[in-house]
Amino acid sequence: MKDSKIAIIGAGRLGRTIGFILRSAGYAICAVSCRSMENARNAVNFIGEGIPYDDPIKAANGAAIIFITTADNAIAETSGLLAKYGAIKAGAAILHCSGSLNSSALAEMRRIKSFTGSMHPMASFAMPETAVKNLQGVYWCYEGDEEIFPLIEQLVTDMRGIPLKINPDMKVLYHAASVIACNYTIPLTASAVSLLKKSGLNGEQATGALIRLMRSTLDNLSTAPPEKALTGPIARGDIATIEGHLKNLSESAPEHLPLYAFMGLMTLPVAEKGNMINQQQSQKIAHLLTDYLNRRRKRH
Repeated sequence: MKDSKIAIIGAGRLGRTIGFILRSAGYAICAVSCRSMENARNAVNFIGEGIPYDDPIKAANGAAIIFITTADNAIAETSGLLAKYGAIKAGAAILHCSGSLNSSALAEMRRIKSFTGSMHPMASFAMPETAVKNLQGVYWCYEGDEEIFPLIEQLVTDMRGIPLKINPDMKVLYHAASVIACNYTIPLTASAVSLLKKSGLNGEQATGALIRLMRSTLDNLSTAPPEKALTGPIARGDIATIEGHLKNLSESAPEHLPLYAFMGLMTLPVAEKGNMINQQQSQKIAHLLTDYLNRRRKRH
């Protein structure tokens, strides 16, 4: 399998990272394609192997495994282009790595008797230089033609990841979950940093303190489900503290109040599930949070 030639079409942050890790695992990267030859050369230099192209048809020609790691809105178009001009040989494996699209985006490939699938890493790829060091143990969710499941599982395993098969019809929900857990952590942190700066900390101190706090929460989640890992005033049913937060946010940082109140409402069913608060306490807290949200809306 490692002798199979791999082509990477669209070698941005994700494509470069996958190429580097597969090459390090002993796979043969034969070609790398980007919109510009300069970007393709840079990608090849990062990966450490492959011929650079600015033409995806030439890059895919002769490859047994093709990764289409373009932007989501270009996957189907790229797939159709490769199929139209006969760049793919029968029996080749065509994979994309979109989080939200399933393998139906590669439908044109099935017409030429190729096998298709998607495999998406549950990891952040802001910087490939960092990502290549942090992919060990990452979960890769995959779906597609059953014929290439063994290939996908082997690729993921060789990248030191963990393969998980998902329902292709629910992939958008899978991606929404990833966005909530990964992307939305950033504005949550930014909001908390802003509040800590009002409390007298500088940005570096605030970020450092919050990262350590968040890591302790993740440690809790690694050994217990959310309803058991939850801490804080809602978990304690501490209405007085919650009211104090809302009052001070309303007076000193009103722009953060909707986030606090909405996330509080989302936390209530978790606390109830863990038997941390009873239904009566939950209703009182929900009423308090909703009341402050409504007041905020009326002012705007």
